[in-house]
Amino acid sequence: MLSMVQLNVLIKQAQKEQSTINRAVETNLAVRILPSGKVTWFAKLKLDQRSLAKTLGNYPEVTLAEARRMKSEWVELQKSLPADVRTSYTVKDAFEDWAIKKKQTARSFDYMWMRVNKYILPKFGRLQLKDLTAAALIRAWRPLEAEGHIETCRKLCEYTRDMAIFVQNTGRVENMHDLTHVKANYPPTPKRHLAAMTPEQLPDLFYALERLPRIYGTVWQAMMCQFYTLSRAGEIAEMKWEWIDFNAKVIRFPAEIMKMKQPHDVPITTQLEALLRNMPQSYE
Repeated sequence: MLSMVQLNVLIKQAQKEQSTINRAVETNLAVRILPSGKVTWFAKLKLDQRSLAKTLGNYPEVTLAEARRMKSEWVELQKSLPADVRTSYTVKDAFEDWAIKKKQTARSFDYMWMRVNKYILPKFGRLQLKDLTAAALIRAWRPLEAEGHIETCRKLCEYTRDMAIFVQNTGRVENMHDLTHVKANYPPTPKRHLAAMTPEQLPDLFYALERLPRIYGTVWQAMMCQFYTLSRAGEIAEMKWEWIDFNAKVIRFPAEIMKMKQPHDVPITTQLEALLRNMPQSYE
């Protein structure tokens, strides 16, 4: 039986070693600890040659005592249910289980989950996963396809494929329709490059921008900083004065705001230096 003292030790271990720890707490109760320190309780039960599992919540919102109580209630309920009801596993159950795993690695998880809730769960959430077919998904997404949202359809196919692989690999469902090739129904649209601008056209561009009523002050300064540094808009928006070294003529962007999570030094040109030195360091 896992005590609270041991749990706290495991949390520190997971954070120190940057690894996920799965540990049995007691019979039918387990805990998963992520490198971030997040702790999730799970109830597990082997019944009729099937492995059943349920997420009970996260610590400390759900205490150890509450997790034990919830586990006991769930186990008793599963034992009292008819076999066909007990083994029920809906599309919603599958995506929620998949989401717990996917959230650890997906950079844009919130956007992914929004699409699942908008285009999949309203129509199929209560359906048994074993009854979900590729043809049903394609029929449901015909309005999206007709409106030209092919990339959205392809993303939904990817989420469904990942979910199907996850539940099969973890033994949650033994027999289900093949959902791993739905994406083949939506060939990728040819990519078209955005129009390029020649250096000779830049003066006219800046002259036009400067005349727009909304392009002035900090907005104009930020645009020019982005032009002189060739940095992303988000990087310029987060730029701090302490990153700027006028003596070395360089801006040192830290790793945490960079897309590749590596520090990036940008040289300061004469024009950029003049722009920066004329900017107030406080707008209060």
